[in-house]
Amino acid sequence: MTRDAEQAVSELERVQRAEGFRAERYLRIGHANRAPIAGHYFSSGGGKRWGQRVAATLTQLGLPTLTVGESAKYPIAQVSAVALDVSLARTDSSEAALLSPGRLRAEAYVLFVALAAELAADASGWATDSLTVLDAAGGPVAGAPVRLGGALVVQTNAQGVARFVRTEPGTLEVVVEDPRAPQRALLLDSERGRVLHAPQP
Repeated sequence: MTRDAEQAVSELERVQRAEGFRAERYLRIGHANRAPIAGHYFSSGGGKRWGQRVAATLTQLGLPTLTVGESAKYPIAQVSAVALDVSLARTDSSEAALLSPGRLRAEAYVLFVALAAELAADASGWATDSLTVLDAAGGPVAGAPVRLGGALVVQTNAQGVARFVRTEPGTLEVVVEDPRAPQRALLLDSERGRVLHAPQP
């Protein structure tokens, strides 16, 4: 992290902190007034591949994709780590989408999965899955936090759907941490697209 509070950090400071940490990867995340992009240094094959991974993961998890291209931003050019500058949506025309339930957490999850896949020895067996959370009346529960495997938290969208990636075989414990539909379940390896109904009051 180049900062841990709401503070301005110069481009030079970003590079200095990344180099001081001896980072293997440098990811700059933002929302700019430009078309969504995963930008890499022009001669960085690793950055380009990572950007393509981000684009593919966005599609895989049902979010709008972006362009993979070169970035002239100072930190992307100057850090010694494989670097990527990601802007997943425009702030001047996508405000409603960015404010929709679960959107920002879904974006963060995409970046996490893409990075994990880059660093994994083999991600070929990973599989996309989803979970739909409904209240007692059968309506979708939007913005519900869902804990996966006791650690990672995703969030449902406006349709009550949380999309995620199974990175290991076997059962997966899920916990819906929302008072509108609190639930706990074990997803079998053979299950995909499970629907969880909140119990009747």
